[in-house]
Amino acid sequence: MAESALGQSADGAGGLVWRTVTLPVVVEAGQMASVRDALLVCLQQGEAARIDAREVCRISTAAIQVLVAAARTFNQSGAKLYYADPSDEFIEAFSDLGLYAHLADFIDISEGG
Repeated sequence: MAESALGQSADGAGGLVWRTVTLPVVVEAGQMASVRDALLVCLQQGEAARIDAREVCRISTAAIQVLVAAARTFNQSGAKLYYADPSDEFIEAFSDLGLYAHLADFIDISEGG
C-alpha cells in the first residue's frame, strides 16, 4: 500500500508553516487513514495543509469523501488547506460526483491547477 509522503516548508507570507501531503497515483479508501492523520497533525500544530494531487490517476469516491470532510474541517477551524496542481483525473473525479465547485474553492491557482 502506498503511503502519503509528508514534507514541511515555511511560506514567505508571515512565516506560515505548510505541511505537504502527497497523494499516490491510485488513491483508495484504505490509504486515507495516513492522509487523515497527517491533516489532523496540521490542525493540531496550527499548520496549513497543501495536498499534492498532481500524480493522481485514479481516486475512489470514499477517498474524495475524506478530502471533502477534511477541507470542511479546515475551513470551519479557520485553517488553510488547498490542493496543489491537481491532475486532470483528480479534477474529473470530483466533477463526476458534482463536487467541482467544492474543489475549485481549494485549488491554488498559483500552482497552475
